[in-house]
Amino acid sequence: MLATPTTAGGVFLPGGSYCTLIAMICARYHKFPESKATGVNSPIQVIASSSSQSSIEEGMVMLGVGTENVIRIDLHQTTPRELEELIQKNNVFMITSTFFNAGDGMIEYVDKFSKIIKEAQVVAPH
Repeated sequence: MLATPTTAGGVFLPGGSYCTLIAMICARYHKFPESKATGVNSPIQVIASSSSQSSIEEGMVMLGVGTENVIRIDLHQTTPRELEELIQKNNVFMITSTFFNAGDGMIEYVDKFSKIIKEAQVVAPH
C-alpha cells in the first residue's frame, strides 16, 4: 500500500482529535502507569499552547479528566522557569504545542523546555 521499508512501523489514525486522544492516553500511562489498574485518584493536567486546537479539551472530556484541567499558556512568551513552576504546582502528564496550524501556519518549538520536560517525566508529543 505504501512504499515504506520493511523496518517501518506505526499506526494510521482517522484524524487529529483521535490522534490527540491516543497521545493523551499514552502520556497518562507513561506518567502514571498504575492508572491502567487503579484509575487516577487526583486531578491531572495538560499544559497546552494557547494556539492548540480544541481537540485538547475534547480529549480531556473523553478521558474523564475535565476541561478545567487544561492549562493554556503562550509557549513563545513562557520562560523555562515559569513552565517549571507550573509543572511543580500541578499534576501535569502532558505538554502540547502546535506543530502546524492550517489557519495561520503556526509552528511552536519546545526545545527550550526539553530539560524540564525530561526531568518531570512529562510527555511532549510533536
